[in-house]
Amino acid sequence: MHSGFKKGVSPVHLVRQLHALAALAKEQKYDLYHFCGGNGIGHLGGLLRRLGLDIPIVATLSTGAFPERFGAIKNIFWSKLDATITSTKYFASQQLQSGLSSAIVRHGICRDVSSVISSRKKKCNRDRVLFWRDPDKDNGADTCALAFDQLAPKYPDISFDFAIRPHWAPVREMDVVAEKYSNVRIHRFPYPDDATIEDFLESSLCVVLPFRRLSINPQFAIMESMAMGVPTITTSIESNGELIESGRDGYLVDPGDVDSIVECVERLIVDPELASRMGEFGVKRIAEDWNWNRYADDLEGIYVGVLGRS
Repeated sequence: MHSGFKKGVSPVHLVRQLHALAALAKEQKYDLYHFCGGNGIGHLGGLLRRLGLDIPIVATLSTGAFPERFGAIKNIFWSKLDATITSTKYFASQQLQSGLSSAIVRHGICRDVSSVISSRKKKCNRDRVLFWRDPDKDNGADTCALAFDQLAPKYPDISFDFAIRPHWAPVREMDVVAEKYSNVRIHRFPYPDDATIEDFLESSLCVVLPFRRLSINPQFAIMESMAMGVPTITTSIESNGELIESGRDGYLVDPGDVDSIVECVERLIVDPELASRMGEFGVKRIAEDWNWNRYADDLEGIYVGVLGRS
């Protein structure tokens, strides 16, 4: 943690940032600005236009709370954006409730898993059930631990693993179940023996991600697991249904539904061929529906339209 930083927005720093962005656009002769982030980015872009920046501004908004709590600010600033983009139907519908009409442009994944996918020809044993996120309640680490508590004694040859980062509010259930069973393991980053998430995924029969809330839409952890050919069990919230076709490349369950998670995991453990087919379908769906080539083409169309109107 860096000392000297406080939560919130400093008006002085905000003004400096606005002037720096305006000066940079003029100095570099930018044709447009494209900002990415949450609601605050929408406010920032609109404020720049209100202050007289004479190039178009496009904003990609994929995180934030809706309806927008600063309604008056939204009406003043968001109306000045030249185009807004989001990645999912769910988030577009949330934004529409706040009066913001956004184009849906699906992006690709950031983690390069292609080299690991090719190495799967080595037929790595898939004998792991994996949770990989921050170990808190929003990510459902407690729900996953309760499911592992039922599964671990029944399937001693399967490894039930948590691959986690340091966190300020980890759930207690995770450590409790790891102490009870030798086949429940917690891997804390940095992982031992230079292991990576790709290594964990490559040997996973399935991934369990029982989110209660998403930090971003869509959730990259789901997409990256699917791209590695791993069936993913997650919750039927927000945009997850746009990634998972339940029964084809993973399963959707209700938040906190431990019994349904146990049932889905068991189905894949007793039928590894089913898990393999589901994994292959997931790889195909991510490659076809969420890729950077299509994103670049769609984005170019938006840029051309915005520049033409300006």
